[in-house]
Amino acid sequence: MVVLDLEGKIIEGHLTPSIDTATHLYLYRNRPDIHGVCHTHSTFASTFVVLGETIPPCLITSALLGGEVPLGRFVSIGGDNIAQEILDTIGDKFAILMQNHGVFTIGHDARHAAKVAIELEEVAKITYFALLRGNPIRLSEKQLRETSGMYANAYGQSSNDNA
Repeated sequence: MVVLDLEGKIIEGHLTPSIDTATHLYLYRNRPDIHGVCHTHSTFASTFVVLGETIPPCLITSALLGGEVPLGRFVSIGGDNIAQEILDTIGDKFAILMQNHGVFTIGHDARHAAKVAIELEEVAKITYFALLRGNPIRLSEKQLRETSGMYANAYGQSSNDNA
């Protein structure tokens, strides 16, 4: 692992940082609420990426992602352009699909961004299989808001738990 500061200087480690480093740093510098970023090419989410499709909110856990997962346009990797497209498209969501590329998730910290990436792949997998059988039922914005509130206030571990 390599630890960098916001200017991209290595603080810890000896490996070469990822080609996506500039993208991550741009996101951190331009959205003060972002404290964690994950970038994956997970299998099921990437099927939507290469088809140029969003992931519809068909499961209650879609609320953890912010609802429908948007699709950003194709942008070359390794710089500010892809990061700006992410910022222009993601809105208040926690995940975005980048056309013909992969997935980016953001979070309140690295753990949250990773949790979103894992949940996104699960939602993508179920939605993928559902689409093979028919037209999945989409959740309304009201249902997503209610579910999001439940996840935020009543589901899982409390902040006092050590788990």
